[in-house]
Amino acid sequence: MLQTLNYEEVMIATKVRVADIVGVRKGIERSQRQSALNRVSSKHIDFLLIRESDGKPMLAVELDDSSHEQADRAARDAFVDELFHSVGLPILHIVAKVAYDPKIIDASVQEALSQKG
Repeated sequence: MLQTLNYEEVMIATKVRVADIVGVRKGIERSQRQSALNRVSSKHIDFLLIRESDGKPMLAVELDDSSHEQADRAARDAFVDELFHSVGLPILHIVAKVAYDPKIIDASVQEALSQKG
């Protein structure tokens, strides 16, 4: 049985730089390293759920408004999704709305966390 998330043990950070979550591997050529840093340094995610006990990121959350349908934004989302997948950090996309049903958000968070490799 899946263990449900206890939100009292989770911190939520907002507008987090991707570069503060995902590092660039050392040992690669300097120009490649700088290129990789440039690629992630200007990107942010809307929310990051962090386990309070050890500060470990648990889940990235993106609110997707209509701008996410544009080609450049879709490419950015695909890049960030693949980046997080490569480091084993799940990402949840939620369609931006005026109001949300907490039960639906909770179910989506629980499902995203259960997908974690």
